[in-house]
Amino acid sequence: MRAWDKICDKLILWDYVMQFENLISPYPNFRMLQPNMRFFRDNRSQGVFSQENREWGGEFAEMRRYLLAKLMWSPDCDLDALMNDFLRGYYSPAARPIRRYIDLLRDSLEASGLPLSIDARPNSYRDGYLSEAMMGRYNALPMRPSGWLQAIPKYSCVPAQPGCR
Repeated sequence: MRAWDKICDKLILWDYVMQFENLISPYPNFRMLQPNMRFFRDNRSQGVFSQENREWGGEFAEMRRYLLAKLMWSPDCDLDALMNDFLRGYYSPAARPIRRYIDLLRDSLEASGLPLSIDARPNSYRDGYLSEAMMGRYNALPMRPSGWLQAIPKYSCVPAQPGCR
């Protein structure tokens, strides 16, 4: 990227921030988003397109989109505070255990030393953050929904235009 900066005056990037091989598999790249955005800014990028999950759902797709939008506006923002705010607003009483799960995923990836790749299959990480031992640790987290559903507010759907269902 530094070489491109020397030969062109407008640099616009296409950044892949998802795993293409399995859209619902955990992809713990949240700690990489901010350093990447800072690098793009510091190297005079005039625009960034972050390609994220193109399907409905996917592993924390909504939160990843939210964080990317915030980082594009302010690469030096407090990303942990933004993540916690999103989790509280989106998952309500389940925010803390879900945050523990996200942190455990990320810590396990970093401890494994395995590189995170957009085109790796989930079984590429069977000796890392998707190992049998780690799956046992994730499953042991207090993530049971008893009582959570009653605490989440119910919203009614309002059609955007006449005739919508």
